Amino acid sequence: SPPERGNGKSDQALVTSTKSGRVLYPIVTEPGDGAVGEPSAGLHVLAQLLPSFSPEVIRVLPQAGHIEGPFPALAAVVPAVGDITAWPDADGMFRRVPTFIGFGDRAVPTFGVAMAASFLDIVPDHIELVPGQALRFRDARFPDGHQQTISVPVDAEGRLLIRYAGQWSDHKIPNKRFLDVLNQIRHGKNEAALQEEYSNKLVLLINAGLMSDRGNTPYETSVPGGFILANIANTILTQQAMQEASPVTHWGLVFGLGLCAVGAVVFLPGWFGVIGVIGMAVGYTVLTFLGMSFAGLVLPMVAPLVSLGIAVILAMSWVKVRTTDQAKQLRLDYEVLQHGLVAQQGMLVQQRTQVDQLMTELMAAQEEAAKNEEGHLAVQQTITTLQKRLHTAKCEVSEQTQLMEELQGKLTMMQPARIEQEPLAVDEQEGLRKECENHGIITRDSVMLDLWKDFRTMAADRFLPILILGESGTGKELFARAAGTLSGLSSPFVSVNMANIGDTAESALFGHEAGAFTGAVRRHNGYFLQANNGTIFLDEIGDLSSPVQAKLLRVLENGEVWRMGAEKPASVKVRVVAATNQNLRQAIKKGMFREDLYSRLCGKVLRLPPLRERLGDIPVLAQYFVEEEAKKRGRSEIILSQGALDRLKSWRPVQWNIRELRQCMARAVVLALKADSMIMVHHLDLDEELGLMVRSDTPPAAVSAWVDTLESNDHEFLRILRTNAFDIGKTASELGRDRSTVTSWLKGLCFEALVQHGGDVQAAAVSLAIEPGLTTLVIGKLKEYV
Repeated sequence: SPPERGNGKSDQALVTSTKSGRVLYPIVTEPGDGAVGEPSAGLHVLAQLLPSFSPEVIRVLPQAGHIEGPFPALAAVVPAVGDITAWPDADGMFRRVPTFIGFGDRAVPTFGVAMAASFLDIVPDHIELVPGQALRFRDARFPDGHQQTISVPVDAEGRLLIRYAGQWSDHKIPNKRFLDVLNQIRHGKNEAALQEEYSNKLVLLINAGLMSDRGNTPYETSVPGGFILANIANTILTQQAMQEASPVTHWGLVFGLGLCAVGAVVFLPGWFGVIGVIGMAVGYTVLTFLGMSFAGLVLPMVAPLVSLGIAVILAMSWVKVRTTDQAKQLRLDYEVLQHGLVAQQGMLVQQRTQVDQLMTELMAAQEEAAKNEEGHLAVQQTITTLQKRLHTAKCEVSEQTQLMEELQGKLTMMQPARIEQEPLAVDEQEGLRKECENHGIITRDSVMLDLWKDFRTMAADRFLPILILGESGTGKELFARAAGTLSGLSSPFVSVNMANIGDTAESALFGHEAGAFTGAVRRHNGYFLQANNGTIFLDEIGDLSSPVQAKLLRVLENGEVWRMGAEKPASVKVRVVAATNQNLRQAIKKGMFREDLYSRLCGKVLRLPPLRERLGDIPVLAQYFVEEEAKKRGRSEIILSQGALDRLKSWRPVQWNIRELRQCMARAVVLALKADSMIMVHHLDLDEELGLMVRSDTPPAAVSAWVDTLESNDHEFLRILRTNAFDIGKTASELGRDRSTVTSWLKGLCFEALVQHGGDVQAAAVSLAIEPGLTTLVIGKLKEYV
């Protein structure tokens, strides 16, 4: 020490204190280039404090060229030393630090490692270092007396990944000013209190204000070097060292994410692929943070995300090139067909000219035969030869004509569809068409436009209930929404499917008070109260149970809703639009629907024709759905081919509705996006056998008559049910009807059978099933419906 700081007296006091305590002293290393300098005086005394490692281990450690340690008198009494240099990564960031520094044939522990060893009372011979695997402390003794072996992972150079406890500024590792502690002693804080505060702890003395002793961590910049050393010791003592992913895992993630990105871009339509890749990037980023926070696993970040970006760019470029090539190939195919058609036309002209010449020669030969009887035999042979040649030429003309027609058909199928978009002939109908389109109803059918003309007048009266009849997928909800808009009550609009709410219909429609039944933990406003001063759309009204029908009738008559468990009603003003695909007249006759409720609902009855009765709308609807689905996927170049349109117009099974047409076009757009950007016939994926259920030349009236006849014939319906073992799905598919329609029909027959047999379930089931093997099945359905 210099004279102004006590000189030898101060040094002697430090030596005396060290003898009586367990104090760890710092040494300082300087990186070397392979040459080892002389250590400072007294360092040779510390050799016994350093662990002995094999030369192979020391060789892979970071090497020091010079070491400065304690002055000789102090070096003779220190119990342990550690290097405080804590060499950082190449970018100056302290992430992974050496556990030992090589100096000649010795390994000097870094200060954080020495701190942990000193705290755990580890002798040098019990320290093991296996580069690439782990640093181990054998027989480590904790303050509570228990012993165990501590092991933390290290890399191939014996470096340790620090797991920081937090930020210096947050005081995650407690710290105090030295002067404050000194003042506690000077002002009489008793020794027992100080012992309790610092007993069984590592106490690290650092100069936090020394700006030259500063470092950067992954969480903050310019922290005291002692804070980094403390975190090294804490990482070892808590055995929470970080571990990097292996090279195999590293490159597996790089290539795996890249392949996933390529798959997303190639196989997902439009921008969905890019969105999927962004989701992968976000998900992987979250995974890296979770892995580091909870498992101590450090996954690579930059390389996998870069691979994602490169993969997306390459995949999108490939998709663009492929799409361009497919478009070029389509144009080439079209041009080849055109050239082939022109060539065939030329050949056809030549063949027809040849036929005309042969006809002329034949007529001349026949005239000559009539005049010259002597040469009759020779002329007759000439006539026979000419007739054979003429027959052959005509066959060639016929084949050539057929080939031309096939080529012309292929050309037509590859052309963009011709959709009639000119204004309708009648100005009034064109105005009606535009009105319908504003409400999402796409049609050019004169019957539909006439319906709309009548409908809009009735819809303007907000107090008039409307009943919309029609098969599934005819656009009933669109008309219901239009009714709300036209009446000025477009908001709120509440749509309720009565077939879906089942046993909870009363609570769902009218609401309930808290405690009205088991599970009613809070008050609930039903759909009617939610639709107050707006419009409520009651879809599949025919599926409503009889008790709820009675309560719905009371709402329509009085404008009051009784919540379940309520003491008084609540007033509502709501426009009611109901819809069903059932025959309510037949339901009334069978006692399944209240006639007075029907009278209340049918202020205005609107019957929407199915798609098979408005075939002229198929082209405009198909084109509309194609544009809508392509827009969803961020594409605008999808084109409907004439061949696909012709196929749609000729494919007419019984259950061909607008909803199915939309699904068909959505499926076709997805397939076209992966192929030609033009929807061809094979993209429609239409079932040939199903399309033959109703021939293309069957008039719409005949189709409706067939369906109406079937609906009025319960015996035929039961026969089909028995054939399908009362499978509702198969029966609905065979009849071309909706599942809910078939279910309601069967329910009606079940209740009718129960009435006829005085409520005897067994007898009713026998009368419906006929076959003994089906009776048990029907009993189950009867009990379920009851």
